[in-house]
Amino acid sequence: MMEVLILEIEDPGCFWVTVKGYGPYVVNEIEYKNLNAEMNQFYDKSCQDADEMKPLMLEEGQVCVVFSKELKCWCRAVIKSIMSCTDHYLTECFLVDYAKYISVKSNDIRVAVEAFMQIPYRAKQCGLYRTKPVTLHINFCEDTAKIVPAKRWDCAATQYFQNLLKATTQIKAQLCAIEGDRFDVLLYVTIKNEKVCVNDDLVSKNFARFEEAKENTESPANDQESQTLNVESLPLKTVNPALPFSPVLFQEKICMNLETDHAVSTSFLFKKGLHSHQVSSTGLNGSTGSIVKAMPGLPFKENTTLSLHAGRLLQFLNSDPLKTHFIKDEQQFQNFQNVSTKGDFVFLSNKIEPSSVLETAPLFDDLKKELIRKKFLGPNFTESYCWPPIARGCDVLAISPQGNDPLLYVPPVLTFLQSESCYKSLPSRSGPLALIVCPGWKKAQLTFELLKTYSRCSRPLHPMLIIVGQNREEARNVKIHRGCEVIVTTPYSLLRLFEHHSLLFLRLCHLVFDEIEILFSEASEQVFTILEYYRKSIIIEERLYSPHQIVAVGTCWNRHIARLMKEFMNDPYLVITTVEEASIYGNVQQVVQLCLNSERIAVLLRILDFTPNVQKMLIFTNSINEAEMVHQALKSNSVFSLKIHKESKFNFKTVLEHWTKKYSSGTHVVLVLTDDCMQSLGITDATCVIHFSFPPSPRIFGQRLHNMSENFHNVLEKGSFVDQEYTKARSVLLLTENDACHAPGVLHYLKRAEAEIPPELHDFTARALEAEEEKKLERPLCIYLKTLGFCKNRRVCPDRHHINVQTDMSQNVPDKITPTPGCVTVVPLHIVNATNYFGRIVDKQKDQYAILAEEINEYFKKPSNNVSVEKVEKLTLYGLYEETFFHRLLVIFITKLKENHMKQKWCLLWEIQFGLTQCIKEEAVSPENVSNLPNIQESATESCRSSQMTLESHPYDGVAEVKEAEDSTLHQHKCFYPEIKWFQNEETVTAKVKIASIVDYKCEFSKEKVVFSACSGDKLYLADMELHQHILAEKSACVIKDKEAIIVLTKEKRESWCKLLKNKNSHVSFDFEHWEDFEDKGPFPVGVKKLHCTNVVTEELMDSSEDSGTESDD
Repeated sequence: MMEVLILEIEDPGCFWVTVKGYGPYVVNEIEYKNLNAEMNQFYDKSCQDADEMKPLMLEEGQVCVVFSKELKCWCRAVIKSIMSCTDHYLTECFLVDYAKYISVKSNDIRVAVEAFMQIPYRAKQCGLYRTKPVTLHINFCEDTAKIVPAKRWDCAATQYFQNLLKATTQIKAQLCAIEGDRFDVLLYVTIKNEKVCVNDDLVSKNFARFEEAKENTESPANDQESQTLNVESLPLKTVNPALPFSPVLFQEKICMNLETDHAVSTSFLFKKGLHSHQVSSTGLNGSTGSIVKAMPGLPFKENTTLSLHAGRLLQFLNSDPLKTHFIKDEQQFQNFQNVSTKGDFVFLSNKIEPSSVLETAPLFDDLKKELIRKKFLGPNFTESYCWPPIARGCDVLAISPQGNDPLLYVPPVLTFLQSESCYKSLPSRSGPLALIVCPGWKKAQLTFELLKTYSRCSRPLHPMLIIVGQNREEARNVKIHRGCEVIVTTPYSLLRLFEHHSLLFLRLCHLVFDEIEILFSEASEQVFTILEYYRKSIIIEERLYSPHQIVAVGTCWNRHIARLMKEFMNDPYLVITTVEEASIYGNVQQVVQLCLNSERIAVLLRILDFTPNVQKMLIFTNSINEAEMVHQALKSNSVFSLKIHKESKFNFKTVLEHWTKKYSSGTHVVLVLTDDCMQSLGITDATCVIHFSFPPSPRIFGQRLHNMSENFHNVLEKGSFVDQEYTKARSVLLLTENDACHAPGVLHYLKRAEAEIPPELHDFTARALEAEEEKKLERPLCIYLKTLGFCKNRRVCPDRHHINVQTDMSQNVPDKITPTPGCVTVVPLHIVNATNYFGRIVDKQKDQYAILAEEINEYFKKPSNNVSVEKVEKLTLYGLYEETFFHRLLVIFITKLKENHMKQKWCLLWEIQFGLTQCIKEEAVSPENVSNLPNIQESATESCRSSQMTLESHPYDGVAEVKEAEDSTLHQHKCFYPEIKWFQNEETVTAKVKIASIVDYKCEFSKEKVVFSACSGDKLYLADMELHQHILAEKSACVIKDKEAIIVLTKEKRESWCKLLKNKNSHVSFDFEHWEDFEDKGPFPVGVKKLHCTNVVTEELMDSSEDSGTESDD
């Protein structure tokens, strides 16, 4: 137990004491008096030659000596801040022996001589052990208030703590833990001969809470006073007591050159040729160094051991460094700014000079030429901010509507990879330098194609695309090419690969995550496992001077991103180009209040009553009438408010004068306005925005939030991620019955913002989704629902998700064939994949199809019925003789082949009975006389025709299965689906059919469909393509070249196609050699991921996350 004297109090978590008596942290007061006397004598004499004792540079955290007029003596101090005045610099200094702050001119600061730094600082910083602050939290949804944990101490708690210590006659402290340079103590005070534990007293009076002990906590404290803590036995960290405020190592500080009044860095200063009188002093890292004075013309002779550490190799590779300015009269760099005349918004954690022109972009010259040759129109707004830090090798996190475009990171990463000298310290074995992790194999394929295209102009990188399934042998047999320096893969594939290639991360320097929000939402555990492997691989000594870079790009914020930035990134550059996402990162409190439209005024007044700390509030309306109504309601309830709209008497200048005027604490400034006034006012310092009227568009919603952008909290500045309740900015949205259609989007946004969700909103959203589903009765059933059993994007999916008995059931099928509800027995006939197969339902009592098969065989046993057809016609029902059985078939397509110089007709038939597609010769087909068959055969024929109707009206139910079945079975019958690559311009779509040596071909065009067939050798190729958009059939054509057929389709409308086919086909892909960008002008939903046709151009890539959710099931 130590007796202490209180010197200064900030709050219960930070106060300053001096220790009385004797102990390991105690220095006798006589020694401090002797120190003061010696310092006064030394520095008073040195005043005759003051210039020699002045420091050459000043920086925050620097140890120095200053003269206190209040104490009338020279004191040891630490510089806390530097401010620029007219003719000098004013510094705020903390007196480390007296716990006082004083302001000192820069000319009055002296160098701290090492002889005066030998004894510890007299003032010791303390905090109450495991005693944490609380605050009163108001729940707007439930109209309740409760005490919850807080990050900052309440002013009432601090005042009570101060009064308690003022009333005491004796103060003792029991040391429990040491955190950095702060002592955590149990504090005991004696008041009226009664001893009180301050920690317990604050908790008992609801000013604080006790924090539970963590596991493996060293030397836990005992609350009983009788058990005093043995301070000697504590596992304390040995530090120089004179340097508890020494700057962090490896951090290049910006210092003020007092001779030139310019900002210079410490590394620059000591590289100059300088020489002067040397004064022993404390250096940046706590060692003895030299403080030198600049004297031009004299060589610099270094006689000290001051070491300058290089933080990262990347700083030496910076060919176009960011300009760092000494910021005067500002605490932080402005984190947000509107830099574009188009109104583009960007939120930055560090200053970035954008590269908006390709000629000046930080890319190597050959890559710029390649981009120009490919008619690249960028860099766009997001790329202009992302390319500079990525090209320098810095950690970058980008959130933007263009966050699913690989061009955000591919060009700058390729640029950095050109610097081979950066990787000389790595082990000389094979292994990738860069790893790009994509959410699914389709997005990985797109990224790999871009990487191949633009790496042709660089040094050999030998990129690889690695997709590995669950087969262990497949992963074991993967061979990484010698010289491969870039790998594109998926999270599951990477971890499977790592099981058999443990040295995969040995040389890895650059880790890139594409569409990070999808990766975290569907494979967060795998992503963090990859990050842990990467972190362990770069902490070894051999990797100390090699580049370390993590890049993550996405379209929206995800709660796991905070952990990624905090634990795995090193001083990341954060780029957010949408206000909605920046507000989530900036801890803007999102509040949604459900109410009737007629009750909005009452709810608004209640919100104002429960918002005591807000000083500047904006209330947005959609019309002038609503603005006047709100203003009159506030006036009637004695709430002073301003109003502005196009017809109001006040002009913008008058309103701004009232808004920017300085008011006393607790005064509210309320402004009622319409959306069309926002741009003219240019407000950015509001603390609360109330959406009295629902924002008419996501863009307007973002503009409203932008009015609070100065109060967005940059969590990276403080180095810790604070809770949402402690932010200054708040957004309150009134959701009424008129806004029901927006409820799903609002709920989705609140979930991503981790805001409190009113229970009524879930029910409101469910009803809204049901209402939307009722509007989709004419839409086809969602293919994801049929294939996977669920739809991940149901909120924005345009297709139907409810079974419609009228359209989803077989038509014109007799009741005796249709099974009753319940469990049925199915005989699988043909399996396409794990979720798509053909089968026959078997009745327990009577198998109608077995009876039908017997009757068909009996019918064709008669010679008069078993006759080959003379002319086969499309979409006609026939019988097929195969060995000893007859099958029902439907002719889909007919073509001619040259075989042994003889022409024969081949038919592509849909085998109704077994769900197969086959190519057969014409003579194997027999006409089916339906009229001579029993009644059940007639029913079967109707069922067949109904099946054909279903194929036409529901392509996924029929045609898609036909094509997949065709893909798996036609190979056995010498019939193939050709490989097709396509590209487009504004007027036409060009499809290249890859078939060598075409002998005979046919191409039929219709408004919605193209059917192409051809022969090559003994193979028949067929492509029945149902198009995504309509074409002009009469203006479309097909031309044959040596190894391909070129089909040119003329678009009916001049617009960009997001995909070629209505249904996906693995044989069809986009031709990246002819990629032309088209602007996507579609609206961007609030908090919803947008799929851009410009970025995801093939039909396979329209939903890049489609397969990521089932990646582990490959």
